[in-house]
Amino acid sequence: MVISGSAGITNGLYYVLTSTNVARSLTSWALQSTNAFDGSAHFSFTNAMNSVSPQQFYIIKLPQL
Repeated sequence: MVISGSAGITNGLYYVLTSTNVARSLTSWALQSTNAFDGSAHFSFTNAMNSVSPQQFYIIKLPQL
């Protein structure tokens, strides 16, 4: 599974959060990864999928400024 996009903050951080329940409050989602936008403000996150794992939901979160 690949999540990608643009319009981030050049070289700024972003967090990938995950949960098996999309209705949970954001504070209870687990941190999956901390990454940085590239020099063109793009991002790409790749995560291996497993057919026996429960369904996962993802959120890309920017740090508070």
